Order: sequence, then structure tokens, then C-alpha cells
Amino acid sequence: EIPRVTGVQTCALPIFRGFLQPSFHWVTVFLSGVSCPGFKRSEVPGAPDVADAFAQEAKYFVESRLLNRDVEVVLEGVDKYNNFYGTILHPAGNISEELLKVGLGKVIDWSAKFAKDAELLYKAERMAKEKRLRIWKDYSAPQRSATATGNSAEFVGKVVEIISGDFLVVKDFAVPPVEHRIALSSIRAPKIGRRDEKDEPWAFEAREFLRSRLIGRKVNVGIDYMRALPNSATGETERIFASVLEGGANNVAIALVANGFATVMKHRQDDQDRSLYYDDLIQAEAAASRDKKGLHGDKKPPPRNINDVSQASALAQSKQMFGFLQRAGVMKGVVQHVVNGARYKVLIPSQTAVVTLALAGIRCPQTGRKDGEPGEAYGEEAYMFARDKCLQHDVEVEILAQDKVGAMIGRCKLHNKCMASTLLENGYARMTGRDVTNEMEAAQELARNKRLRTWEKYDQELQDRKSTRLNSSHPRYL
Repeated sequence: EIPRVTGVQTCALPIFRGFLQPSFHWVTVFLSGVSCPGFKRSEVPGAPDVADAFAQEAKYFVESRLLNRDVEVVLEGVDKYNNFYGTILHPAGNISEELLKVGLGKVIDWSAKFAKDAELLYKAERMAKEKRLRIWKDYSAPQRSATATGNSAEFVGKVVEIISGDFLVVKDFAVPPVEHRIALSSIRAPKIGRRDEKDEPWAFEAREFLRSRLIGRKVNVGIDYMRALPNSATGETERIFASVLEGGANNVAIALVANGFATVMKHRQDDQDRSLYYDDLIQAEAAASRDKKGLHGDKKPPPRNINDVSQASALAQSKQMFGFLQRAGVMKGVVQHVVNGARYKVLIPSQTAVVTLALAGIRCPQTGRKDGEPGEAYGEEAYMFARDKCLQHDVEVEILAQDKVGAMIGRCKLHNKCMASTLLENGYARMTGRDVTNEMEAAQELARNKRLRTWEKYDQELQDRKSTRLNSSHPRYL
């Protein structure tokens, strides 16, 4: 319908009153997603209304272009008070965009959802902010300061684990290194289900997006804000919310939102606890919503039917699958969990299965148990080394045998290097004499010559063996 605009008012939002043709109805339309400086009624009876800064200029800007002109009105939504929201298209352009470009308005998130192209509004507002126009004349881009504890608000580290689409673990490069649990600022991704709970739609895809992009990579972390966690099950007293930059420039939260794997939290105007890149996030969400990507689309994520045979209760299934896995040869997989230095849970997508994989030909020291029983020397170090090297990494696995509890015994390659050889080379494991390769023998020899870790008492072991041989030849033993 083509209404004729007969009057313009400006208050908390730009309000236009027009005469619709050919239905001959009067209609009042609020601009979707735009707020302009307004007028307040004077407390003195009979006195004129009090105008906010730039309110008169905003009103003149609109009246001079629209009053008594034929324009096209696109009605886009209705609020709970039955007010119409829409966009007014002048022959020369979109009036909402023009108001924002010249700094006579700002974008309102809750009503921007009505707009057909909210991204256009955010881009226009950003242009005015950068040029410091009118209502943005005192605008200053948000800056990151030190944390409440006085520590630096920025650090560089390596991503060691992706917990969910908006939660990850980063190990900094300080001495000694410390692992930080980081929540991405101002966004929410679908949650991964716990135990028997189902994942929320697109939760796996969001986590996989981050895993394939970040795991094992160097990132820059900028802490935006922190919040207390009074009843945390992990023992954390506060949670870090930060912006994570890949390659020093690419914000992974923006990439998540732009692909429809996360939504942006709607902060109040006076809320200082928000991402330093909040405007970029809002703009990315508007584009994803327009293109109906991921969470914003009508399509459901593809179904995932994974057979987890890594549990003790799935022994029969594990034995049944062994033949298929052995005949499959070298398969691509993803390490989902590290049990100890030489034992992992691996997802094999081609077989839609999760298996327990014990590295063939080596033995690592055991870690301590939850009941308080201490582990062997270097058990924890071997576990942390393997976790740092291969947790959630893409690997190649080859199944050779199976033990009596259903675990697969085989080889695992990370970046074309045998994981068993890597452990042997660093002194975290020793060969068992079965399924041993030349590469593994060379790696163990190198660690033994350097007396690394499990080999640090090798000289004493040689002495003890020599003494045992001498004692066994004594007449008393004959």
C-alpha cells in the first residue's frame, strides 16, 4: 500500500502518521529499530516542550524530506501494544538508514528484529560513530583495561580444549603456564547435553566449528568482563568472559554468530559488561538472520547416530565391531578424551563409533585414582603431555588387536607422526616388546641415552640387574 504522509512527530522513537491509499485509513508507524532524540513535556503548565539535544534537527531532517510526500511504507511488525513498526522508503532511499548515517538516531535492538535488513541499520550507525556525528560527537570506542585483580586484560595462549560452542580452555604462554576456562563474551551457543541429556540443536556443529578452527592454535585473548560463580561445581570463583582472536585479528565469536551457530546477548544501553566487539556481533547476527543460517533457519541440523562402544557395558558391541575396524585399515578420527598417556577415546566418523584406543607396543606410567590411590612416577606428566598434544585433534588410527575388556589396540598418528614414538622420545613411555616399529625403537633409544623422565634411574636399573646376575651365580642359589 502507498500511504501519503501528512504529519511527523518525534519522541522516543520517530513516529509517522500517514493516510493509506487506496484503503483510506489513517495509520501511525514507528520506524523499526531506530530511536531519535525526543521531546519532553515541560513541568511548567503552558510552557513549550523541552527538546533533547539534536531533537529539533532530527525532526526537521524528517519533515523536510517526507511531510506531504508520497512514500512507500513497508509494515514489518506489531508490538504487544499493537503499535505498527515498519520502514519508510523515500524515492531517494531508506529514511531509517539516512537518519542513522548522519548521527540523528541510534539502533534499538529489540525493534530491529522487525526490520527486513537490520544489518543495513547497524552499518549506518557504525559510520556515524566512526565520524563522531551529532549524537555521537562524544563517542569513544570501548577500551580494555586491567582486570579487577590488577592483572593484564590480554594474554597470548594455545587452545587446548573446546568444551562447547562458546566455552573453551586456553593455556597461556606464561612461566609456568596456566590453563584458563574462557567463555566468549556477549554470545550464547547451543549447549552440549550432559550424560543422558540430548544436545541442543546445532550444539555439535557449533563446537565442531570451533574445534576445527582453533584446537592447538595460538590465539590472543582479551578479557572483557568477569562474573562471580558462587556455586560452581568446578571450584571456580569467577568466570572469565573474553574475546578470542585467531591470527591476532579474526574474532571467533563473530565467525560463530555470522554462521548461525550462536546468538548475541541483548545488553542494556548502560551495561558495561559486554564484548569489546559488540557492534560487530550485532551486525553479524543481523546478516545471519537475514540469510537464515543455522539457528535462524527453518532447517534442522543433520541427525547424528554415534555408537559409543568405549563403555564397559558395551563389551559385546565392541567385540562385534573389532573385525570391521581391523579390516578398515587406516581411518581418520578425533580424540575426544585422554584417559592416560597411552589410552584415548577416539571418534571414528566413517564408522560412526567411539572406541577406546590403547597405543600398541608401549606402556605409560599410571595416573592416580579418584579414590586417592597415588599414581606412578611421571603418570600425571604423561597424561598432561598427551592431553596437550592430541586432545580433540584430528588423528589417523589403525586397529591391530583387542584386549579382554574391549579396548582396541592400535596405532595413532598425529600430524603424520606416531603418537607412541612421540611419548617414547620424550621419556613418558617404555616399549613392551609387542607391535614395535623401528621408529619406536629409535625414539626409546634417544630418550634412554638422555636419561629422560622414566629413564632417569636407568643407571641404577643396570646396576641392580648386574647385582642380580652375580647373586644368582652364587653357590647358595645353585
